[in-house]
Amino acid sequence: MEVVHKSYKFKIAPDNEQKELLAKHFGACRFVFNRYLNIRKETYHAERKSVNYYDNANDLTVLKKEAQFVWLKEINAQSLQSSLRNLDTSYNNFFRRQTKFPRFKSKFDRQSFTVPQWVSIEDGKLKIPKFKKGIEINLHREIEGKLLFATLSKSTTSKYYVSITCEVEHTELKKQTQKLALILE
Repeated sequence: MEVVHKSYKFKIAPDNEQKELLAKHFGACRFVFNRYLNIRKETYHAERKSVNYYDNANDLTVLKKEAQFVWLKEINAQSLQSSLRNLDTSYNNFFRRQTKFPRFKSKFDRQSFTVPQWVSIEDGKLKIPKFKKGIEINLHREIEGKLLFATLSKSTTSKYYVSITCEVEHTELKKQTQKLALILE
């Protein structure tokens, strides 16, 4: 048996207070991504030096202590770090010639952020850090395996979704050895 990752997408129904907190999360993660993408571009053009994830993460820790960016503390720190990871991945993929250069995120496109730990589903509610009550979730099918992380998103039509990624044991099916001639008889 091999272990694989399997994702499940569900619609969620946040109340107004939760929608406001989700908007803060979307905005903060977008801000962090765009800020550090800009820093990477400017540093390369000015000094011909590359900045990596660890440089960005250390700078983010310092940034959250500044008075004008204290609002970043309202957001789950792991989600902000995940945004930095996404930037680092897209930057590295560009230099491996696998994708185009990373673009700045817009608040008018699909919004998303990842919660890399402390995700659970209890009594029909999605439990994640900073959301005390839990968000109502439409569980239309059973989830198999161990929950790893969740990505919450908002579509351009203002619908909210969660994609939950789980670790599942996978068994391969045996190949069929019958010949076509035997089936046709």
